[in-house]
Parts: sequence; C-alpha cells; structure tokens
Amino acid sequence: MKILLVAKSTSQHAVSMQFLTKQEREQLQAQHRFERDRRIRIINGIIERSL
Repeated sequence: MKILLVAKSTSQHAVSMQFLTKQEREQLQAQHRFERDRRIRIINGIIERSL
C-alpha cells in the first residue's frame, strides 16, 4: 500500500518534470524527497503506535 502510493506520486511527478528548467527540476526533486521522507516518517510513526 505504502509503496504503491509513493510510486503513483513519483510517476505523476515524472510527467510534470519534463516541462521544467534544470534549476526548477532540482528544486522540485529536493522538495519531493523532503515530502516523501516526511510522509514515510509519519506512516512509520503510526505503524509503531499501532503495534
């Protein structure tokens, strides 16, 4: 479930990347990584609390 969610957002992300400059693309990738890491930490926190 978690992996599917990340893969889906990544594929949508890849499509929009084609229309950006190199700088915008790098900025977006950094932001995307940050968002994904935060989401994973939140999900892991929820999993740990429910155990």
